[in-house]
Amino acid sequence: MNNPVNIITHGQRRKRLGQYFTDEKLVDLLIALTGLPKHSTAIDPMAGTGNMLVGLQRSGFRKENLAGIEIDPVVGRICRERVAHNHILIGNAFRKETYEAMTQRQAGWDLVITNPPYVRYQALTNDLRSGLEVPNAQAIRQDLLLTIEQFSYLEAMDRKLLKTLVQSYSGLSDLAVPSWILCAALVKPGGKLAMVAPATWLNREYATIVQYLLLKWFRIEYVVEDVNSPWFMEAQVKTNLLVAKRERRSASIFARADDTYPYIKIYNAKSPKQERRRACPEEKELETKLRSLLAGRQYSVHRESMGTMLSKVSLKYSRTEWFQEIECAPEGHQLNSSIIPVEILNSLKVGVPTCRLATVRTLGLSVGQGLRTGANKFFYLTFVKKGSQVEYLQTNDWFGNKVLKVPTHFTRVVLRKQADLPRKLIIDQNALTGRVLYINEALPLREQQGTSEQLIGKEATSDQDLEAYIRLAEKTPLRKENPFRLIPEASAVKPNQRLVRRKGEEYQRFWYMLPPLVKRHIPDFCLSRVNHESPHVYMLLNQGVVVDANFVTLWLDEQTQEYKLAYFALLNSNWFKACLECLCTVMGGGALKVEAAQLKKVPLPILNGSDYLLLQKYGEALAQLSSPAEMQRVRRQIDAVILRRIFEEKSSEEMVTRLDQLVQEKAAQRKSN
Repeated sequence: MNNPVNIITHGQRRKRLGQYFTDEKLVDLLIALTGLPKHSTAIDPMAGTGNMLVGLQRSGFRKENLAGIEIDPVVGRICRERVAHNHILIGNAFRKETYEAMTQRQAGWDLVITNPPYVRYQALTNDLRSGLEVPNAQAIRQDLLLTIEQFSYLEAMDRKLLKTLVQSYSGLSDLAVPSWILCAALVKPGGKLAMVAPATWLNREYATIVQYLLLKWFRIEYVVEDVNSPWFMEAQVKTNLLVAKRERRSASIFARADDTYPYIKIYNAKSPKQERRRACPEEKELETKLRSLLAGRQYSVHRESMGTMLSKVSLKYSRTEWFQEIECAPEGHQLNSSIIPVEILNSLKVGVPTCRLATVRTLGLSVGQGLRTGANKFFYLTFVKKGSQVEYLQTNDWFGNKVLKVPTHFTRVVLRKQADLPRKLIIDQNALTGRVLYINEALPLREQQGTSEQLIGKEATSDQDLEAYIRLAEKTPLRKENPFRLIPEASAVKPNQRLVRRKGEEYQRFWYMLPPLVKRHIPDFCLSRVNHESPHVYMLLNQGVVVDANFVTLWLDEQTQEYKLAYFALLNSNWFKACLECLCTVMGGGALKVEAAQLKKVPLPILNGSDYLLLQKYGEALAQLSSPAEMQRVRRQIDAVILRRIFEEKSSEEMVTRLDQLVQEKAAQRKSN
């Protein structure tokens, strides 16, 4: 039979629906890891073309015990043909009516196995209504509440708690979050949950509620990662498998702090030898399975702590009413506004500190993201030379690398990308060649006459280079693949054009006028959002340097400006680096993705006056250095101050060394992937 994927009509439709159908070898491995007997009942509520169900039949599961649901009629019909069973329903898996014809709805399923759609709701509602009923976010939430209520095999308290999770997950979540909750609700006690997920998905901020679900009702049996290649080439993302056993509801998720689960890495023949460790003795059964299923491929097995997951869940929800009502934190559990990751405590071989902890915000630092222009090709230029009250700037190659003469009051120095970063941790505007076009003047409406006067303003209308550049951009598409969507029509550019009122007068702003710059655009510190090496925080030497959205930005309150160097030291400590390594998301290629929301959770000590003075001294020293070895020497001194303030008499030189080692190990582990 032809590959069912090739029958699906439109690639863009597949991408928007998250229709990346699961590879046969991957299905076989996932089924084998469940270890369930062949008479078990199983359902795939996001069945796609039926690869999971066909795999179950291939493995010996009885056809009459299998069920599947698929919302896309085109795909659902293919699934029916392949599985040849009347328990394949075309419908919405979140709606209770879909399950009314299923006898198993009264008992739950032994196995729920699926590859849910990892796609944002926004993509589902743009242009997919023709021929396919796609529910919106609100409808999915309401349907899921009603569906969970009808699952009589769930205890009343389980239904109540699951519905609380449904009501609590973020509206920014992708479709996979309610899908995971639904799948968990479909599993009967003692059954198995077998899921396919992008490698970094469970670490995302909005997926924390799924981590809570796993801690509360499941024991993770296996997580499998294919280190060297993505399983879904079309989706261009590395993928994990997760198998978990449904247990009785845990009285408190804090009881799971010491639990572990096997994390399996599969390698190709070129993997480094030190990563291809043999499985430990207690994984004999797993090792036998892997030998037969992986056809000689190399693998390693290590145990991951549930404590890391527990820390993230507790940090996100410990202040919410529902969490405090359900979960009883043990005596001594951290109830600060920020929580030290369990992995750090374990590495330092120390217990939870009794002192209160702070965050960057409580220490006087705000966090955000840099400037997003919506059309970098137009707004960003490169400095060539300086003239009298003008700069000669080169355009992007999209505009032919032309050199324009631009008045200096229409440009700002900008840090555009990682390649612009210096060896030192100090950013000097004199070393930056990036410029952002910042036309922030507008004529009052009563003074506007004709097209040319509307372009820029009194001083700029005579500048022929700039006027011609704007004219050219108005006829230029932002991307080759969409030649009819011109730069002024780009979604992030079009809102620039609007009427504003200032001092009683109305002014017209145009598409090429970026919004007024605020502190997050012109910060005191910044760090890359995507970090292949250990993340560094850079200090901006000059006020007013614009920082691009490729960076997370931090800026000081007015009253904390005098200790700028002390904060620079604190943010470049191994302590800060270790927290980022534990709290942030590891991407498919091994890079660490840092977001403002995660940075806000980094636990920091509450400092006294002498601490600030000492850190100020270390920050000044750090600012002069470019040698990694010398920087590391100063970092150890900074760490000593931090550890002494957090752990008091327990702090030691040995703890400083362990912290250093943890940062190196975490970064090396990421890069080996």
